Amino acid sequence: MRQPAIILASLLFALIGGIWLIFLLGQAVSVASAVGLIALAGLSSEFGMITAPLLSLFVLPAVYKLLGRKRFVEEELDADTPMVANVAHPNPL
Repeated sequence: MRQPAIILASLLFALIGGIWLIFLLGQAVSVASAVGLIALAGLSSEFGMITAPLLSLFVLPAVYKLLGRKRFVEEELDADTPMVANVAHPNPL
């Protein structure tokens, strides 16, 4: 449930930032800028699909370590999270 929210948030922030930049620079909204926003949406969703699993695997354990938490709790693990860490561990049991 966390990964789709990250992807949608990155898409929302990218489109808001693109529209804001068009008006900040004083450009007219045209077909070319609309095509650019469509391309920006595609890049943003692709970037979100790449970074969401990386956040789950690398960034969140580091944050939990800084906060002093030893393990993930069961509610934080969902069906979308791959269990790569258990495969790489020398003694998974």
